[in-house]
Amino acid sequence: MDKRIVLGIMFILLLVFITFIIQGAPYDCSADPRNMTNCTTYGCFIIKASNGSSMAVIDSGGFMDIKGSYTESVTPPASNGNDLVFKNASTGNNVTLIDANGSLYLLGTVTDDAQAYCTAPAGSFVIEDTSGNCVAYINASGDLFLRGRLCYGSNINV
Repeated sequence: MDKRIVLGIMFILLLVFITFIIQGAPYDCSADPRNMTNCTTYGCFIIKASNGSSMAVIDSGGFMDIKGSYTESVTPPASNGNDLVFKNASTGNNVTLIDANGSLYLLGTVTDDAQAYCTAPAGSFVIEDTSGNCVAYINASGDLFLRGRLCYGSNINV
């Protein structure tokens, strides 16, 4: 086989592999003034602190902005009473926590930029679009699924 064809095939495979690796990586928005969510075009689920500032936003496209950082595969810290806490209904244990600073703690992992509608496991907290399609969920194991992208360090302005 011609060396140019072999090199061309290897180059295409490398591009596919790089695209697969990059897709789904949460995005650091702290250096980028734009947000991933779009509340004008899509409806939004907004999580606010007691002072009225937005800590996190999930739009009906399945994009999520959080003000702080995110941490996967950790036991969420105990709530101080000013946090949004998701618990496993069977065990009563915290599986996900969004604190008053907008930081996200997940017992499980993030799957984002899936670009497909989801089928949430039973017992999940689900966000749907206006047609009833699942675009995001947090399940009983503390896994976060997003059809769109997770943007951390966001300057949320809704």
